[in-house]
Amino acid sequence: YQDNFSWKGKIDYARDTTAQKINTDGQIDLIDLEMESPDLNLAEEKLTWKGALQIFSETKTEARRILTDGNLDSGHLQMSLPGRKLKFEHQGLSWKGRLDTGKTNDFSALKAEGDVTVKDIQILQSDINQRLLNTNQFDLQTIKIDGLNVINVSGIVLNGLALFAESEAGPPSEADPSPLRIQEVKFENARLSQQKNLAIDAVRLTGVKGFLHHDREGKWPAIDRLVSVRSEISSADHTQRNTADTRDEEKSDELGFRIGQIDISGDSGLHFKDNSVSPAFDMDLNILEARVA
Repeated sequence: YQDNFSWKGKIDYARDTTAQKINTDGQIDLIDLEMESPDLNLAEEKLTWKGALQIFSETKTEARRILTDGNLDSGHLQMSLPGRKLKFEHQGLSWKGRLDTGKTNDFSALKAEGDVTVKDIQILQSDINQRLLNTNQFDLQTIKIDGLNVINVSGIVLNGLALFAESEAGPPSEADPSPLRIQEVKFENARLSQQKNLAIDAVRLTGVKGFLHHDREGKWPAIDRLVSVRSEISSADHTQRNTADTRDEEKSDELGFRIGQIDISGDSGLHFKDNSVSPAFDMDLNILEARVA
């Protein structure tokens, strides 16, 4: 439901025997949106659209074409998947660009161009409120979609990426044993084709910090947490698949994958600590530069 809706702008409406057309240009605000279901719970603080929106409808075919050109901004979004014990949230999303559903109004005719920025993303295991992954900012630069035959993104950038991090910043340690922190991850020229082939020209990692901790009981805490999370999600996925038609799985194709090169630069390294031996073993491996092509 929605607690508040506001509109400011202009609307033009035209209709004849063959079609009808609606033109709008202005700002729409949706405040405090909520949706609840057994599979998905969603709460959005504020959603704002600012720009042009056109809707064309043909009388005979009932086909509807939608064109948009403007900015879509989201505030604080919280989303949970109860069946998978996962929670997702961000502190702001911005889309700027154009979208055209095409005359046939299906995915084969869809065209879009734009840029997306999402701030302060967190993915958590909801039952224990464990942070699984977080990043300060996620950017999709120069997205181009043409009928879903090919999806091109000139740049995908994640800043401040961390896995299993208990705190917002700081180096990995026994108190905050995040196994991986990366200052910046950049994917250059990513392309996904209709044949399910994904190609990325380059993956550039800056400021990679890894931490491997072997505790006194001979366990690897980060790996144990990862296995536990995968087990929880896999169990939920298996339950959902049992209720689905298995023929859909037989028809699914594997995704082809290619990366041109991988670079590691900046202040990067691996910290290894083993407390299962006496005295404890402690080692730092600095990575000055690395490249795989």
